[in-house]
Amino acid sequence: MAEQYDLVIVGSGPNGAIIAEQVHAQVPEATILVVDAGREITGVPGEHLVEVDENAMNASYEDLMRRARQIEYVIGAASMNEIEGDAWTPDSSGIFPAAFFGHNFAAFPGASMAWNIGGMGVHWTAATPWPYAEEVPAFLPHGEWEADLETARKLLRTYVGPLVDNPFTEPIFAALREAVPSHDPARQFGYMPMGGAPHKDRPFARTGPRDIAPFLFDGTEPNVTLRTGVLVTRLENDGTRITGIAGRDVATGRRSPSTDGSC
Repeated sequence: MAEQYDLVIVGSGPNGAIIAEQVHAQVPEATILVVDAGREITGVPGEHLVEVDENAMNASYEDLMRRARQIEYVIGAASMNEIEGDAWTPDSSGIFPAAFFGHNFAAFPGASMAWNIGGMGVHWTAATPWPYAEEVPAFLPHGEWEADLETARKLLRTYVGPLVDNPFTEPIFAALREAVPSHDPARQFGYMPMGGAPHKDRPFARTGPRDIAPFLFDGTEPNVTLRTGVLVTRLENDGTRITGIAGRDVATGRRSPSTDGSC
């Protein structure tokens, strides 16, 4: 018999965490299932690698670059488990070139994907600049856009300011503002908005999915379930909306029974 949930979310990255947080906040009684094919990459699921160990984040990036360079030499055979000496396995975690999963590397050399709990949200640089002027879609009501933007800033913990103390920052900013002036004071040269929290005694704490929806990763909300190691293979629909999902266990290959949900 199929399991039933009010909402099924595929992926535990920033988008999945935000949807889970917003729905749970507005409808706490709703049952939510979040499905992710990846497994844990950090000691604290959903936490940014910088928070756990900055060396781990650098190592993850270096692994990605090494694999991408390796694929460049074997274009034509660049698909999952065909890269000699460095293949994807069910227990893998981290960022992988999309070629490991059968995508055409030559068509999109930069394509990569995060295969781990928290998705790209445990790897990202956390830069959070927001759209401006003509970048904002014209069909969106201004008030609605501003409200949603403020919600996004809060969820991502957007911070505008120095990440470390540096006496040269303001003189450099002043010189750049003079050399490249802006007609809008709000858009003059300055700090990049970043998702996270500054600290004096340790590196800037970049926002991870766990900061957005901690209950998703620590299991403190009985109505919210995170299931990992399951690859969603099919979305079922009744012709008008998604009614369920089907998947398979990444490690064993066993197909999971259909899960019903209002997606």
